[in-house]
Amino acid sequence: MRSVQDPVTIDETNITDHDFSQVHLFRRAALNMAVRKERTVLKMTRLFGDRTGLLHARANQTFYLEASATEHSVSKPAVNLRIDKDAEMVFGASLYVIGDGAKATGQITGDSSFTIDGRMIDVTHLFITKRLKSRFLSHAHSADLHNGTLAVSAIGSFVLATFEIQDGSEVFFPDVHGMQCTVGLVHMKYGSVIVADTYRIALTSLLLETGSTITASGKDRPGPYETAVLPSSCRGSGGSYGSKGGKGKVLLASITKCVVSKIRNLIGSITCLNHSF
Repeated sequence: MRSVQDPVTIDETNITDHDFSQVHLFRRAALNMAVRKERTVLKMTRLFGDRTGLLHARANQTFYLEASATEHSVSKPAVNLRIDKDAEMVFGASLYVIGDGAKATGQITGDSSFTIDGRMIDVTHLFITKRLKSRFLSHAHSADLHNGTLAVSAIGSFVLATFEIQDGSEVFFPDVHGMQCTVGLVHMKYGSVIVADTYRIALTSLLLETGSTITASGKDRPGPYETAVLPSSCRGSGGSYGSKGGKGKVLLASITKCVVSKIRNLIGSITCLNHSF
């Protein structure tokens, strides 16, 4: 099987728009476009794959991936996705991440099925499906098209109606700015994890199932945190809950209770299945 690090590159002289009715990516096949000064566009009406390939949008590029002008459409691309800084992908209103992350091959950093450092457009409901990893980098953000006008969130933040992290999946925010978002419902299923250094979130409802974790603990941080310089506002050796955490965990446990109290004032409801605050 080939490597996703050996992509096919679309590089057509004097052509900036590419429109395909079908694209097939199987057996670690990877597709990108040559980087140009002018914005280049790749539209795919249907994408077929076996979850092993990679679709990579690079700087100054826009990909339309199973996007539709209908009232509600669904994108379920059977590939891994990467959106670089200054790149964007347009999806259906519901996006299901199902790529395999090229697990155990070392071909994709962090075995990430969805790596975003650019812009995702028109996604209202985001689903990270079972036992996958996703990475939201420092320039990741969302945008929505309303009546021909693009409403763009602040760089490093995103707006969603639903953010569902399914059983055993992990979402990393490997940047000191952490997780910044406005979401109607965050639903964390059994064994799912969110890891960030800081959290600036506005939620309507937070649903935590058994074994799910939201953590800022040092031991849970992904690789880049090990040498990152933490902001001056950060104290102690990492967040904790109850008896878990770093140095000073008894003090931090009481701080956690205070934070939870504040969260209750910020969001409509917290539902914890077999959890207690």
